[in-house]
Amino acid sequence: MWWLQAADGSRFLSKGVDCVGPGVAATEYDRAKPEYSTFVHPGDTEDAWRSRTLDRLRGWGFNTLGGWCAPSLYAKAGWWIAPVLHYQLAIGSIWNDLWAPDYEANAAAAAKRLVAPYRDNPRVIGYFLDNEFGWGDDYFLTLYLNYAGWMGDEKTKPGKRALIACLRKLYRDDFRRFQEDFEGPAKDWDGLFSASATGVRPGRGQRAVDAWMEAIAT
Repeated sequence: MWWLQAADGSRFLSKGVDCVGPGVAATEYDRAKPEYSTFVHPGDTEDAWRSRTLDRLRGWGFNTLGGWCAPSLYAKAGWWIAPVLHYQLAIGSIWNDLWAPDYEANAAAAAKRLVAPYRDNPRVIGYFLDNEFGWGDDYFLTLYLNYAGWMGDEKTKPGKRALIACLRKLYRDDFRRFQEDFEGPAKDWDGLFSASATGVRPGRGQRAVDAWMEAIAT
């Protein structure tokens, strides 16, 4: 069995729960659209909610607060925590050109900024980067392939160059093989740089989608 190790060398098993919060404020509660809020109870406060909630979770055997929990819980519980950073939203990934020269530096700067509030907290065992990362499959292939002015249709756009290099490798540099899976105005590989209406043929092209998403993920 693998254990986590605290700063003092002791071992522990993290048992956590996400999305623990008091709900919407009383001023925002709409009885026509009921949702969870501890403040619908007369006289209830966030301090009272936090105290009884932590007592309950502790009694149920939890010792870790995961992502999307109320910030006051992270600050006052004294538990192990794994806060959410909303990293993807902060850097616009993966809707930016991942091959752009400044992408890595921007991503590193965002990460440094987002972890700063937790940097010296010995109770942090990890982070949620974001909610589900958007793996749009054919959407992201189409995005890099077709949208001029965004990923760009010029040969200078690194993301566009990376995609066409990926396709050339997959189809062994044979454009006719590519045309068996895709349809559009381009007559050769060079034509893909300016073509803006290239699409997957019905029931075809999944291997190209998979190859590109592997490159995106990497």
